[in-house]
Amino acid sequence: MSFDAGALLVYDITDVDSFARVKNWVRELRKIVGDDISICIAGNKKDLQKNAHVTMEEADEYAASVGAQHIRTSAKLNQGVNEVFLALVQSACLSVRRHGVSLSVCVCVCVCCVCDAANTWRRYILCHLVPGACRGG
Repeated sequence: MSFDAGALLVYDITDVDSFARVKNWVRELRKIVGDDISICIAGNKKDLQKNAHVTMEEADEYAASVGAQHIRTSAKLNQGVNEVFLALVQSACLSVRRHGVSLSVCVCVCVCCVCDAANTWRRYILCHLVPGACRGG
């Protein structure tokens, strides 16, 4: 049994175009997977808040309108990164439980494709074991 349970979409708060791309990705996800997917939107580079072109209010409002969570992060300062993964795992676990599956431990496996400064796409596979993330709710 498998579920397309969650997606983490990241945009740069200093780049309005990256936020527009997140909106396109949400539309594509909904078209391909349907509404039964948990989405978490991460506004990265909160350490550059003074240069932000996407307001917290705008991002929160959009996230709420598509049933997603929104969290500001700074990968540079390691702020909000664990929180965004935990929020996604908890939301995805709730989605899985709606299908009648009981879980005591969630395993979050993420395949992240990241474009680095040299425009080289690199694939990273992250695996997080999150005991207790699926309790409650």
